[in-house]
Formats: sequence, structure tokens, C-alpha cells
Amino acid sequence: MMRDSEVKRKLKNGETVSLVFLQSTHPGTAEAIALAGVDMIVIDNEHGAFTTEQITNTARAVTALGKAAVVRTTVCDKNALAHLMDTGISGVFVTMIRDASAAQEVINGVKFCLPDGEPGGERGVCFNSRAAHYGMHGMAKEDYFRWCNENTIIMVDVETESAINDLDAILDLEQIDVVHTGMWDLASAYGHPGHAEHPDIAKLNGKAVAHIIERTGICCAYAEYPESVPEVIARGFRMINLGNEDEILARYFRACQEKIEAHNKSVKK
Repeated sequence: MMRDSEVKRKLKNGETVSLVFLQSTHPGTAEAIALAGVDMIVIDNEHGAFTTEQITNTARAVTALGKAAVVRTTVCDKNALAHLMDTGISGVFVTMIRDASAAQEVINGVKFCLPDGEPGGERGVCFNSRAAHYGMHGMAKEDYFRWCNENTIIMVDVETESAINDLDAILDLEQIDVVHTGMWDLASAYGHPGHAEHPDIAKLNGKAVAHIIERTGICCAYAEYPESVPEVIARGFRMINLGNEDEILARYFRACQEKIEAHNKSVKK
């Protein structure tokens, strides 16, 4: 059965969604995160290293539980993105977007062409892929195209100077679901590498985020700890980045180890 996107339903209804960035190529890790209830698992193929087969198997584990499997990538080429979509992922999160024309290329790779001038893209057609349930999607061809366009997710990252300058044109592209900002790369782009806290970068990013929320009502922010989540939501963010799984594990194990080491110091003679 082709499942409608819960992420898109929640965002349309004004709800908040969660995401975790995934570095592990083992599908069981993604499956555990999905079982924990996280709405979207972002397969990080920008800073991680996944093969197409690993992406397919991770997406299989996540989508079987009704959660979204999205691939993060720097690739804007429509044919490469269409190839990713055929693995059965729920959508893409494309980073380092240059401008609105690059964002349109993302749309062209994710969305199918529709009849009668309906909004769509230029995605290559394949009816026997995993995305099409190996030909058993059970729909008329036009209905399948329309269903895919309605349920696939497109996120883009505005983190270059040219993208900031073209922000309104990017926001005008209605088939993009979420526009995000990347503070660390903006810091590099504007001459302050490694210093996202610099006042100029904080001001630039804050202005961009406020404009994105004003235009779309949706933006993503990081909540470092569970206690941070309500505060991030209160600031107007409806997509909450919970971090990546290896960072969360390392933080937990480090905190436990520090307590063990503190105990060991107390018993040393």
C-alpha cells in the first residue's frame, strides 16, 4: 500500500515534526530511531558515506514503519536526484543551494511532469522501481504521478551568499516544503569561518529565518537536549532537529563515563 506522507500532513495541519540525521549505514539503527517515534530520518549523504544499496535498505526499514526517509545531499542534478527517488526514499534535503534556478532543478528531479500544465517537474519515469512498489502501486499512471508529487518532500539549505541574495525567489517555489539555513556554512561564506556566533552571522541568519517563517510558516532548528524542545517550538520553529545519532550516543556515553571516572577518583588511595 502506498502510504501518504505523515510529515506533509502534520506540516499542513500546523503541527511540529522531528528529524534525526543518520550517519550509520546499518538499517537497524534507522529502524530503532523510527520506532522511537521520530518523524523523519535524514540519511546524511553530504557528510556521511552511503551507497545506493545502503540508502535503499535504510529507506525500506524507515518507510515500513510509516516514517519519512529523506536523503541529505549536495547534488542538484535532476537525473541524479531522480535516481535517488527511485530507491523509494520519501524526499531529499539538498544543501549548498546556489539560487532559485538550482532549487528548481531539485524540483525537476523529484517531481513528475503532470498533464494540463499542473505544477510538476521532469523526473524520469520508471514503473518497476521500489518507489513504484515494483509496478504494484495500484493506480492509473497519471494518478501515480500526482500521488508522488503530493507526497514527496523537498527541503533545501540556504547557506551561500548567492542563495541569501536569491531567498525570495527560492521561497516563491511552491513545491519546496522546507527552506532551512546553515549557520556554519554561512559563516564561511561571509568571511567568519568557524564562528557562527559572530554578531554579523547571527544577525544575517536571524533575519533570514524570520523571513522564511513569515513567508512559509515553517523552518527547522536544533534542540540539543529534550529540555530544549519546548523553547525551540516557542520560538516559532515547526521542524525540530534532534541531532545525529552518533553525537547523541557519544554525549550519553561520555556523561556516564565521567560519572564512573569521578567515582574512581573518590576510591583511589
